[in-house]
Amino acid sequence: MGIEVIFTYHLLLLFVHSFTYSFTGIDCSEIECPSGPDVMKGYGNEAGRDCSGRGLCNYGLGKCECFSGFAGLRCQYQISYSS
Repeated sequence: MGIEVIFTYHLLLLFVHSFTYSFTGIDCSEIECPSGPDVMKGYGNEAGRDCSGRGLCNYGLGKCECFSGFAGLRCQYQISYSS
């Protein structure tokens, strides 16, 4: 029973953590943006870059503003334009 309780507790922590924000800045008033690996295999979050290296972070909202040609919460999708 003890292992089951610990496992359930850790699942709950993972669930709660996915809905929380991380803060940054000198006074911790800035909201960090989500990030991940760079879709173009360049430097993404592993190099400390916000928005997977394909956008700029709006620290007031904690949301990525993706560069042209990229989309997603972390700018993790490359958009292909067809003519």
